[in-house]
This record gives sequence, C-alpha cells and structure tokens, in this order.
Amino acid sequence: MSDPEYENIHKSIATFVEGLRTLDYATISQIFFEDGLSLGVRNGQISYVRRDHWKEMRDQEVAAGIDNTDNVAWFEIKSFERFGNAASVVIELSFTSDPVDYIDLYHMLKTDDGWKIVNKIYHHIEKKKR
Repeated sequence: MSDPEYENIHKSIATFVEGLRTLDYATISQIFFEDGLSLGVRNGQISYVRRDHWKEMRDQEVAAGIDNTDNVAWFEIKSFERFGNAASVVIELSFTSDPVDYIDLYHMLKTDDGWKIVNKIYHHIEKKKR
C-alpha cells in the first residue's frame, strides 16, 4: 500500500481487534470513539450498540467464570480509502471463539492521538477454516 497512513490505520485496527479478542475494554477504548456505534442486522432488525457494550459483555463473562485469553483473532484489510484525516476500511475478521466470521466496515478519523474508529458496521459470514 502506497498510502503513508496505511500502516498507522492497520496498527489502530490491530489494537482494536486485540481488545475485542479478550474484551479488554481499556484497549477497545483506545481506538473506538466513545460515542461511536457498532451496527449490524440481527433477526431481521438493525441492532446497534455503543462502546460500553463490550465492557458489559466482559463483565458477564467474568461473572460466568469465562476466560477468553486463548481466543485467537485474525483479520485482513480487504479495502482501504483515505481522504485526509478520514478513512473507510473494510476488514475480514475471525475469532476462534465465534461460530461465524465477520466483514467489518469501519469509518475512521485521525485525531492528535491517532486513528480512531468512529462507527462500525458488521456482517456475519460463514465460518472459514483457517
């Protein structure tokens, strides 16, 4: 990729994916905007959650005694466009703990603290063998 910001965006996404892998809210919060939304379709309806959703998920796992440190994450950037301090990135994403894989579409903005995901749209796809 010839865009000088590609590696910085890739690094931000890698940090976010690592946070999702173990539901580490502090790591997720470094990259996902506080008022950002994650949207997808569940049961034929648009589902949306805010960043705190991942903290609640982890709190539920802790209460249930679930340890997800052995969860493995994989992602690949499928498309990338940047216009100044704004970017649109599509990734394919997989976690060993999930029964499906994902296509995630991120809208990102560059701040003084680096690239942040301001909104995310996801789509489930059939689990691939990796």
